[in-house]
Amino acid sequence: MSKVPMTVTEALLRTRVGDEEPLPTAVVDMTAQLASELMRSLLVASNALAQKEATKEAYYIQPNHVLAAMDAYPDLKAKALALPKPELKKKKKTEKRGKDLFKGESRDELLAAQNALFAQAKAQQDM
Repeated sequence: MSKVPMTVTEALLRTRVGDEEPLPTAVVDMTAQLASELMRSLLVASNALAQKEATKEAYYIQPNHVLAAMDAYPDLKAKALALPKPELKKKKKTEKRGKDLFKGESRDELLAAQNALFAQAKAQQDM
């Protein structure tokens, strides 16, 4: 498993330490390794929980599996639960086409309108 990128780790550390303070590369490297190990342990535990609950061969790690895996880290779990929930994008309802398109008009009215359009088009063509 790859570790957390050094640039991301350094940016996160800078938000805590400040831009003026020196930040040795060894500290950034160690923090990246620790973050990678934390993520790996959470993923392994989440995967084990998802696999245990799976009814089929194919299964997914869901948010509840990750939260259950975070029971080993109560402080992190509390902070994670305090974060705002992302809003899911809702699809626009597509307009129904077809049977509701000419609602209220009878078949005879529609046929008469169609014939009138054909007659109008033929008259324009004959000009």
